[in-house]
Amino acid sequence: MRHSINRRFHSGFTLVELLVVIAIIGTLVGLLLPAVQSAREAARSNTCKNNIKQLSTAMQTRDTSLQTFPGYINAMGIKIPGAGGINQSENMARASWLVTLFPYLEQNQLFEGYSGGVVPTFLPQLEMLVCPSNPPAIQNEPNLSYVGNSGYLYAWDFAQENPADGVFTDHTRNFEAPQASWSNSTTEDARDTAGSPLVSMSMAYIQSKGDGTSKTLLFSESLSSLYYSYPSPNANPASSASGDYNQTPDRNFHFGFCWVQPADVNTDNTLRINGSKEIPDYVTFSDMNTEVGTMAQAPASGAVPEPRPGIASSFHPGGVNCAFVGSQVTFISDQIDPFVFAQLMTSNHKKSGLTGDATSPEPSDGAF
Repeated sequence: MRHSINRRFHSGFTLVELLVVIAIIGTLVGLLLPAVQSAREAARSNTCKNNIKQLSTAMQTRDTSLQTFPGYINAMGIKIPGAGGINQSENMARASWLVTLFPYLEQNQLFEGYSGGVVPTFLPQLEMLVCPSNPPAIQNEPNLSYVGNSGYLYAWDFAQENPADGVFTDHTRNFEAPQASWSNSTTEDARDTAGSPLVSMSMAYIQSKGDGTSKTLLFSESLSSLYYSYPSPNANPASSASGDYNQTPDRNFHFGFCWVQPADVNTDNTLRINGSKEIPDYVTFSDMNTEVGTMAQAPASGAVPEPRPGIASSFHPGGVNCAFVGSQVTFISDQIDPFVFAQLMTSNHKKSGLTGDATSPEPSDGAF
């Protein structure tokens, strides 16, 4: 006699099986997350490279038209005949190298004010001037992630600049007139009376007499830069940038990245690329000047590295995106030899003030 047996079948997971599945999923997520983050960073880096490429293309177009590079600081507007210095009261405005590129970046409205000697009251944030890996803490400010090759870091302290040290120089002073405060017309920029030319640089010089356009850096990233030009003296008082126009002397590290002597880099490691990735705590160019004034000595042992104005830096792991004068964009490792990096920044290293291993060859494509 056969008895039918009523059997029950359980279709769910046991606790052990569930824990195993959770462990497997957690392991897969742990393996996948770095890949996702890496992909996101690669996308941000590509956007950053595209931004720098647009700037270098605009600079090439400008050089084709005017046969010279702008200064890292430029006097724009209408000079009143017979006036002494160059300042705002004489329908002159000082502007960064970026302002001179506005006509080639479809920003004609911003450029028109400067060309008439008037700084726009409001300077908007431009997306192409901000690296996605370095988003600004404060929006709707003229934030800047990209800086130009302004030569030796402390050149502003000299009576004259050496054009062989870099690409951009101060176009509001000449060989004889040392830099002073923009608001001081008695000592500022006596180029009309001194009779000497401005220090300038051109692509033709770099090609024919310099180190070559493929071996001279033009643009880089910087975590310590502030704005793409000096803010208007009539800016909104609530703005952190307000009131910084007339009181602050020009400096090459305001809108530029610079090189320092290799011996100084070896003494203070924060002076190399990405030597400091700290977020700047200054909000004006005047504060930045003070910060650079403290860079003569290396930070105390164990101290948190301070932001280094004028030093190439980025949040990209391992280095920074840069563009050469020839418009090629590359990623330069932060482990590059300081002497090689300085050679890449000088437009003519043989006539520059660079000291170090004089027997070292010129940088090759594989050196960085």
